[in-house]
Amino acid sequence: MEASPLTHQARPSAFLPKIAQLYDDLFHDNDEDFGNSEGFWLEFFSLRPDRHETQQLFFRAIQQAKTGRAPLDENALDTLTVFLGTVLAKRYTNPSADIINVLAGLDEVDAVFLDFANTLEGILRQGRSFEHIQDVPTNPAVFKPILLLGLLANYNKFEFRNPYRLRLEEFVNESAIQKIVYGFGATCSLSRNRYAAIQDDVPEGWTVGSTLSYVGLGLLAPRKTTAPVLSAEEAKEAFGELPGPEASILLSAYDLTAANTLFTTTLLSSSPSTKGHEAPLSSFLSYTSYLLHHAYRSPRCALYGILSLSILRLILEDTSTAKLLTTPGTTLSIRLSRQVPPFLPPSPHPRAPISSLLDICIDSISHNLRIRLDCNLYHSILTLLHRTLTHLSSTRTRLPYHWSLLWQTLLSLLRFLTTYASSLTSQNSPESLHHLLTPLLCTLALAVSEGESFLPEAESYDDLFYKLVEAGSVLPKFKSAFFSPSSSSPSSLPTSTETSQSTAAINTLLHIVDHYHALLAAEKEKGRLGKTLEPREVGRVIRTGLETLDLPREGESGIGVGGNGSGNVSVFRGWAKWREGEERVFLKRVARAAVEDGRRVVDGR
Repeated sequence: MEASPLTHQARPSAFLPKIAQLYDDLFHDNDEDFGNSEGFWLEFFSLRPDRHETQQLFFRAIQQAKTGRAPLDENALDTLTVFLGTVLAKRYTNPSADIINVLAGLDEVDAVFLDFANTLEGILRQGRSFEHIQDVPTNPAVFKPILLLGLLANYNKFEFRNPYRLRLEEFVNESAIQKIVYGFGATCSLSRNRYAAIQDDVPEGWTVGSTLSYVGLGLLAPRKTTAPVLSAEEAKEAFGELPGPEASILLSAYDLTAANTLFTTTLLSSSPSTKGHEAPLSSFLSYTSYLLHHAYRSPRCALYGILSLSILRLILEDTSTAKLLTTPGTTLSIRLSRQVPPFLPPSPHPRAPISSLLDICIDSISHNLRIRLDCNLYHSILTLLHRTLTHLSSTRTRLPYHWSLLWQTLLSLLRFLTTYASSLTSQNSPESLHHLLTPLLCTLALAVSEGESFLPEAESYDDLFYKLVEAGSVLPKFKSAFFSPSSSSPSSLPTSTETSQSTAAINTLLHIVDHYHALLAAEKEKGRLGKTLEPREVGRVIRTGLETLDLPREGESGIGVGGNGSGNVSVFRGWAKWREGEERVFLKRVARAAVEDGRRVVDGR
């Protein structure tokens, strides 16, 4: 018969369960190092755990956390983080009942959990989560409290008035908000660097060190030791594992942007905290660029990419914050992804932040084209692009930019949709296609009807019409594929403002093409054009043709009458504002992903 591992000890003055005595030996300083003894662990795991001890740990940690006495409260919170991370990561037969038994016991669960919730709320209300963090830009400790804030604010927020979300609306502690903003920027920078570590994407001819130093990021420049170059297959696998769990901080940033204007204005206006660091907005836009550059690699990457686009959409839909993206004198150097061709034009000089936003849209459109198109992703990209041009047009902001690349990208997308129309209509619902087509068509129609208000010179405006006329043969096929009664298209949907806009937009584009084709044919008949049309000759016809081109006036859904549309307000500027209730399915998916990533962070995975 095998001997028992339990040892006989002298009779104590007071009886304790054996496991309680072992707990005491393990957690108290003793001369004997129990933790390194094989016999100790053999005996330890031969006994059943004492739930009373775990309940006491949970209860006592709560009591210390709410005292407000440093460092006891901070250490208690760290203990709760480790303890709950371990408890909640386990698999249970009856999860709710088992977790209650471990943490509080059935008789005390209501009182203990209420005390726990009130303690967390008190800490968040006082802002003490961030006060002890001094060097926020480089201190990873700031990530966890920001993430916790976002997770609490999202808990069942569509089922009841979440008190944490309401608290975000009232939160006006400028010092704490600034630390949150810098912590958010630092996390975005760290997450972006994970992509850059896999593949160096600095433009050819530039050295990493000189480039980073030029834009004030010399601390990010590599040292003499260089990372090994990955093969194409290794890089593909490494990219597929990103983004890391730190991406979950985007959920917190979304809720703060939606609820708290102070957070948004601080994010948009904060300078680099110290020399060698990026401005928080630079880090966020840079990380967004890398997320969307690789969005096709996994549904999770696309999910976080769409969340970043949603944050930017909220900023643009608020006139008070949107103007901060184009404020004269406000320029930023932003590292945008160039890891997979086609590449964005390199921009080493600081620019208005809205220029980088346009670049992100162009790059996202180019790199995620698949026959099985992610309609939600493209709807988000094109909606943001439409909001951007609307803002530029309504504020009459003439923006220096490589506009030709934008028109080329949009028309290439239109050709792609036309080419694969049958696959797209069979794979997607009419509603999904409708949400994708409307912002695409309205963006093009807005550009041709109001381009003079935001394009820096006449040549950019002429180039838009040139490219549209050049793609003229595609437009009738596009309309036939998506707007004919026989197609599963927006025209088969119930009448709405968006369907009216998309129909008016395609008709406007076709009207422009027909107008110029007629002028070109007339010029040919008069012998003013050669057999082969030269770009210079077409450009001349386009410039003169603007004088007789009718474009929509304000309030009209069709083609306007008389004049060239100068000074008119386009019907294509209108859009529906972001409403959380309409996005609940998407936001719940994001929240689930953020919870899982939060567990990975707590577990150290």
